[in-house]
Amino acid sequence: MSKAIQASTTSRRAMLAGLVTLSMTGSVHSATVSPDAELIKACQKFDDYERQYVAIFDNPAFADDDDLSDAECARIDAAREPLLHTICSFNALTPEGHQARARSLSLYAVDLLKPRVLSDHLGPVPARMLQALLRDLTCGVLS
Repeated sequence: MSKAIQASTTSRRAMLAGLVTLSMTGSVHSATVSPDAELIKACQKFDDYERQYVAIFDNPAFADDDDLSDAECARIDAAREPLLHTICSFNALTPEGHQARARSLSLYAVDLLKPRVLSDHLGPVPARMLQALLRDLTCGVLS
């Protein structure tokens, strides 16, 4: 094979290899970035604040000082509000987005989502369907 043909073949191979690598890198990158990334992140932050809120009532220092616990609850509520706006403004596009929102709801409204409470508020049919939906979306956390 002549050097010109060999150089041309090598360049073509190198170019094709580069294109394959570029397209694979692009597809891997797009596969790792969820269209629900911002929703999921907001849900995770919301959940962190909800855990802090619940911890207030388990902390003896807050139990003895209503003003301190009220101030801490107000701080958490203020931090959660923009997250709630974000969570409610997005349409979830992936199962992970739906699951993140369902986990946040189940963590925040744990008492409301008990079957008997739901049934008292909604009636038995919607309560059972909502309970099943949330159970499935949270991968059994509510079971």
